[in-house]
Amino acid sequence: MAIKYGFFNSVGNDRTYNADDMSNYFEGLVSNGVYATVGDACIVRSLGGLTLSIGTGRAILNNKWVKIDSIQAVTITPHTSLNRYDAICLQINATDRNISLVVVEGTPATAPTVPAKTANQLVLAHIYVRANTSSISQADITDRRPYKDYCGWVTGLVDQVDTSELFLQFQTACEEKQNEMNQWKSEQISEFDKWKSQQIEDFEKWKSEKTKTFETWQSEKKTEYRDWFDNLTESLTVNVNPATTKTYTIETDDSGHAELPFTYNDSQAVHVYINGSFAVEDEDYTIENGNIQLTSLEFGSGNDIITFVVFKAGVVSSSGGIVDDEEISVSDIENMVSEIDGLK
Repeated sequence: MAIKYGFFNSVGNDRTYNADDMSNYFEGLVSNGVYATVGDACIVRSLGGLTLSIGTGRAILNNKWVKIDSIQAVTITPHTSLNRYDAICLQINATDRNISLVVVEGTPATAPTVPAKTANQLVLAHIYVRANTSSISQADITDRRPYKDYCGWVTGLVDQVDTSELFLQFQTACEEKQNEMNQWKSEQISEFDKWKSQQIEDFEKWKSEKTKTFETWQSEKKTEYRDWFDNLTESLTVNVNPATTKTYTIETDDSGHAELPFTYNDSQAVHVYINGSFAVEDEDYTIENGNIQLTSLEFGSGNDIITFVVFKAGVVSSSGGIVDDEEISVSDIENMVSEIDGLK
């Protein structure tokens, strides 16, 4: 029969209809897929181990409807040595006249592919089954309900929304933005590298100029110093005899205080010993206004013996002047100040 139609009332039993006639009434109005708002929308989840659950929901497959009103469970059997993809499907069996949940096992392989979908199936999910595994995690489950090529959503008495196309558009937009960001980042890094190189070049140039300026100044000061020192050696003889010293000994009171037995000034070379131990100024003692005060916790208990060793020095001109003890030559002084000079 080239044209089919319906439904009309039967007259004399001349109009008979079957289930296919009733189902085909929905063709073009409701497309294949899962209802997104009914129950759990047939979602596939891991229950731990090798068991998976399929949630409640309703679907349309080749104009036939199916409803899952309680959570169903299926078990996966892994291959002993190879990986595999399995498909969790709703499948029509025209011979048995039913729609059931089935596990379609893929071909085991080192790099497996998903099993081919047939016209009488809705693929709810693909499962990655590792060789000889003892458990399936949620990460091994790829949800196929949103994809029209495998399943798709039924949103009403209209053709379903192909969310896979929307997702691809979104993914493409994200990739384009990422490429733009990467390009911008690359340009910024390049600009920064150029700026950094220029700053380093400018700094090295500045450093070189300052070094030359310092070296010139240093050379001038060397010359000035040598001229001054040469003139000094012509007119002065320096007399410093480290062996020329004078020793004073005193005793402190109960508070670690005593009056100095000699006239003291900051330029004098003086060694201080407390109870025979060498002492350090500002740590073990202080001297102020002709008095000494012990400050270290090791001393100051009273009756401490303080010994002062005062070194003597003098300067005389070539024509006479102050003379103090033995004289030493200018060459000796040159050796003594050579560390300060640093220019010989």
